[in-house]
Amino acid sequence: MSNGSYLEPSGPVFTAPFSATALTTNTQDLWCITAGSSTRVVIREIRLGQYSEFGDAQSELLSLQILTGSTAASGGTSITPRNVASHTGAPSATSTVVGPSTTLASTSSAVERFADVWNVAAGFLLSPLPAERLVLNPSQRMVLRMNAPNDAMTINGTVTFQEIGKGTI
Repeated sequence: MSNGSYLEPSGPVFTAPFSATALTTNTQDLWCITAGSSTRVVIREIRLGQYSEFGDAQSELLSLQILTGSTAASGGTSITPRNVASHTGAPSATSTVVGPSTTLASTSSAVERFADVWNVAAGFLLSPLPAERLVLNPSQRMVLRMNAPNDAMTINGTVTFQEIGKGTI
């Protein structure tokens, strides 16, 4: 019997941050996460902030999209997801993450799951309620894409995700 409450799934929680990353004036895939072959992944939070454009005369709004189902991953640098538990013996992530890249993931089979804008004068936070969180199936990809800014900028970002196995939510 359900009383309308939502039970959080269990599983290890990981962060995959990047910092002091200089972005060019090209469209970028900020993260490309590929769920491990034996687990689903829940995206719990995404944070972005830039710190090199504070006094710029252009108050840019940048388009952000989350795409799932890409058949090819973004380029970018590998980011090792860190277990937030951080104790000896804490499990390592089976999912892979790559960071900012202008070598974009394929969109031929991708589905847009989220679209918003980011005012570069302020940070960006996506922290959905548990029932609204994006869930990736085993081996599925998720890409956070940002359109081309007018000026190069330096940003930090963190994605927090949870590996929840193959059960139901």
